[in-house]
Amino acid sequence: STIGGAVGSLIPKGPEQEPENSSSCREFVALLWYLANVEGVVSDQERETLNQLAGSLDDTYASYAEALEKECSAAFSSAVSEFGSQAAAKVEAQKIIESLDPAPIEAKLMCWNLLALANADGLDENELDYIRFVSEKAGVSRSVFEELRNYSDAVVEIGKARESLKASGRPYGEVEPLVNEYAERERIVLDSAQALISDR
Repeated sequence: STIGGAVGSLIPKGPEQEPENSSSCREFVALLWYLANVEGVVSDQERETLNQLAGSLDDTYASYAEALEKECSAAFSSAVSEFGSQAAAKVEAQKIIESLDPAPIEAKLMCWNLLALANADGLDENELDYIRFVSEKAGVSRSVFEELRNYSDAVVEIGKARESLKASGRPYGEVEPLVNEYAERERIVLDSAQALISDR
């Protein structure tokens, strides 16, 4: 949620959107659902994170969330029988990307939020392969993809270190300056990620 929320405001959302932008948001969220299905089972943590990310991108997401999940699950299951789970996710994703033709900022935001979702329960090789494929098809260069991945990994590691520190049982006065230092590091990383995504 930290990763997605920091940059979710970079594209318009909600009632003020033009109709085609609203449709684009729906299709973008579908890419998140196909990522969640790559491993065959959508974990509760993935579903919660996906819903948070989708809500940050589209204020109207709740109105079509259930229908979209069912639609993506059905399309994915149908493609799995022909292609296998990993290829099925890519096949469905490519259809969406070709219909979207995302702008550079949207493509990088797409990559960022896919990384955020995959990190909800630990990024694995199949998920990384899917994200790399989607990013490439959307027009994100390999160097930008790797930079966004590094920023995403850094945020995750900082979050783990901060939670470990809070759970250490050390006195609050001793822990507080270190927690604040982690928060500042996280802010710097997120600012850098946002600058990269915003750069046209």
